[in-house]
Amino acid sequence: MTTDAALRAALRNYAEAKNRHDVEAILTAYSPDGRYQDPGVRQPIIGRPQLRTFYTAFFESVPDYRGEFDGMAFGEDTVVVWGRMTGTTHTDLLGLPVRPGSRFEVPVTFVCTFRGGQLISDVGYFDTRILHRQVGRQNR
Repeated sequence: MTTDAALRAALRNYAEAKNRHDVEAILTAYSPDGRYQDPGVRQPIIGRPQLRTFYTAFFESVPDYRGEFDGMAFGEDTVVVWGRMTGTTHTDLLGLPVRPGSRFEVPVTFVCTFRGGQLISDVGYFDTRILHRQVGRQNR
């Protein structure tokens, strides 16, 4: 069982690393077998090598990405965070063609599960239709 203070610190370190686009610090926040998933990626991204590839490509696609929290709730080893993610697309969005320079702001919820102070799972929930509409991508 992790204390609220320890969960807050682990979550803060992870969120700040994402907002700095510090891929190495993000990887340090994850356990070696940590995983990320959201509705925009088809398969879970598992393990630090895949996470490195994903976050590097994501920050290249959205060079000014920022996540903002509006609230959070704590469980034993889990934090649910809600807020919004913002950014401006570059030439694509993780390989998907978009309107370059499109600004987006999308409501998002993340469920982050920790073990021993490290992230073992981060699952994001957001409406891809809203994101695609804002960046000029047609839903298929």
